[in-house]
Amino acid sequence: MQMINDSNLTKLKTGLLFLDFDQINKEPEYEAMGRQTKKHSVISKRYQYAQDLERSFIEAKLTSKLLLEVDNLINVDEKIFEPEEIISYYDGIFLEYIHQIKDKLFRLIWWIIQKDDVKNKIEEPDSINLGNFKSYKDILLVIGIKKYLEDWNQGLSSGIATALRKRTQHHHFISRLQLNEDFQKIRMSKSMLSSASIGYLSEYGKNKMKQIGEESYKKWRDDVINKQKNTLDQIESNLENVSKKLIEFYKFPIEPKKQAEIFNTYAEQQKKFDIENSTSLAKIDGAIKGLIDTFILHTKSFFKEQLVSIYLVGSVPRGEFVLGSSDINIVIITNSDAFDSFPSRMDPLIKVRFFSENSFLSENNKKWRFICWSDGLLIEGKQFKFKKDDFPKPGTFLTLLLNSNTIDELEELKHKVANLKSPSRKIMRFFCLEAVKLMLDFGFGVAMANKPFYSSSRKVKIEYVKKMFPSALRQTKTFEIIYKGATVNQKDYVFMLDTFLKNARKNYTKLSEVAQSAVEG
Repeated sequence: MQMINDSNLTKLKTGLLFLDFDQINKEPEYEAMGRQTKKHSVISKRYQYAQDLERSFIEAKLTSKLLLEVDNLINVDEKIFEPEEIISYYDGIFLEYIHQIKDKLFRLIWWIIQKDDVKNKIEEPDSINLGNFKSYKDILLVIGIKKYLEDWNQGLSSGIATALRKRTQHHHFISRLQLNEDFQKIRMSKSMLSSASIGYLSEYGKNKMKQIGEESYKKWRDDVINKQKNTLDQIESNLENVSKKLIEFYKFPIEPKKQAEIFNTYAEQQKKFDIENSTSLAKIDGAIKGLIDTFILHTKSFFKEQLVSIYLVGSVPRGEFVLGSSDINIVIITNSDAFDSFPSRMDPLIKVRFFSENSFLSENNKKWRFICWSDGLLIEGKQFKFKKDDFPKPGTFLTLLLNSNTIDELEELKHKVANLKSPSRKIMRFFCLEAVKLMLDFGFGVAMANKPFYSSSRKVKIEYVKKMFPSALRQTKTFEIIYKGATVNQKDYVFMLDTFLKNARKNYTKLSEVAQSAVEG
């Protein structure tokens, strides 16, 4: 937060920074993809130029301070630089900063007066001067900054204008910084007092040369310092006036209370990007643990030294197992790909995924690494070191990762059920559970892409979908009822999946297009 004695420029910069935060708060789905809307891009540019303007001004003052403290010569690669040469060097750098300040100020104002709610990308001028503001004369007058922009007219007689002209000469033509009469006298004095020439001078000549050198150095140095100070004072006054007018006209958020509100919202939004693994051994139901222990024992006996790891994932290690609805989900990793094709259903209650270590670590199985990281509990073997940055943030990319095969899996389930001959209620219950879990997860993924948030909990996911899509509440409640124990017949099952898949394909295509657009920049 800013202090009471902050400059207007610092207040402007800080206000623009919090506008940037505020825009992030309004479009978290884009932050999740590392992407900005055109509006956010404009808002960010304003803050970036304000920050760069302040940096340029501070570095100009730093350069002036360094110049002030020059007292001794410097040896660089056996070349001796006298104090006047070092001061001249800093003076040239100072002039470059004056031009840089002008450029940053003009670009900051140019971006601030652009409309940020645009469809097309705004093209920033390659070079910028007063001529770029001719068409904005009216708005500059209303804001009250037109006269302050004109202070940067190089044709004026002010310290700012003089510095800009000197910079143009120094940068593009023959520099006059060392052609100054006093500077030439300094160089002449040192040349005549050198070991090669001093022997030809009388005592009076020696003293006179020394006097000329010292007086010229003091006069020249004081003149450089005073001109820099006057120029900096004029610039500071100009920047303060411009910043004050911009803050007042656009009502940028500079009050601590407003900034705190924006930041608190930002902090809360950032928490939604955090993914917490809430699994633990203590949460496993005692009755289920016995079954799992037996399974581990048999698994170790079967795979022996080929076993790498066993992860328990899903509702069981979260303590959310629902009898009749939940599976015991297990991921087994071995050092051989010979077991990758093992069936996933070893038992009506247990669902197992087999991976060789190489396969598990491949890009194709990034989804399963995410599941083990975010919702898995190592119960045997090697602990893989997962990193948060290895996975997408909650949002479009994560939705696509977790649902990459959902549509194909639902199509396969629909095809299987459609070809069943008079399936029993028990069989239909199995297929109903398989389908609604996929559909509920897909619905949550779409909701997450629209407004980033993540949870592994089935209950939390369902409530989030209800909140995000009230128009689809009936469908969500139907899936929830089926998940909790209801069953539909064969005909209704096929119809239910057909209806869902119709919209799911559209949503998946749209999400894929958004993701592709983000990747392409």
